[in-house]
Amino acid sequence: MAHRTVDGGDVVLLAVFTHTAAPTGKEFTTPVAMHLAVEDDRIVRMYLYEDTLTVSEAFNAA
Repeated sequence: MAHRTVDGGDVVLLAVFTHTAAPTGKEFTTPVAMHLAVEDDRIVRMYLYEDTLTVSEAFNAA
């Protein structure tokens, strides 16, 4: 389940994603935060924050 906070044109989403790294077949789960900037009902910027070490390990699994 995701949580969101909206303040004018700024939206913050907090969630947990589960993916499978295609090159290794390894499934991984990571919490994420996204900051979206919205103008005229369109997303104009997106900043994604995630556990990049977990992502890297999934794609480089031995």
